[in-house]
Amino acid sequence: MIEKVKQGIIDKLYELYGDKYDYVDHDIEQGFDNSTFVIKCEKLDKTKYLDIRYNNNHLMSISFFPKKQDYKDIESELSEVRESIWQALEYIDITDNEMTIPARGILEGEAVSDNVLVMAVSYDMATIIKSTEDISMDNLEVRQ
Repeated sequence: MIEKVKQGIIDKLYELYGDKYDYVDHDIEQGFDNSTFVIKCEKLDKTKYLDIRYNNNHLMSISFFPKKQDYKDIESELSEVRESIWQALEYIDITDNEMTIPARGILEGEAVSDNVLVMAVSYDMATIIKSTEDISMDNLEVRQ
């Protein structure tokens, strides 16, 4: 499910910015060619509710690395992205087995450090994990 959440974020960023930036889910090396978004899952919490129902909380890190060389250009690009990105990431679509599931993101934090914008967004979703065993009344034993 983590990969599907990452892809949902990448799809939403691409919808917003198109080919203007690169979108990856792995670390980038110094000397990159284009301004880049890096999407990672920082934490996954699974909570079991009823029988086969679970709540999954994906804490995602979205980092934006601007390519510009001039300090004023970097500040301008960071401001532009900072103002537009949150509203786009509030709702993403996750595709699972040809079914699209909307997921709502909650901004957990945002900061600019060393000219890199880092946002932490949490996506909660319920899942059902089907059992591989079929338990029928014929197979149950009564303990005394």
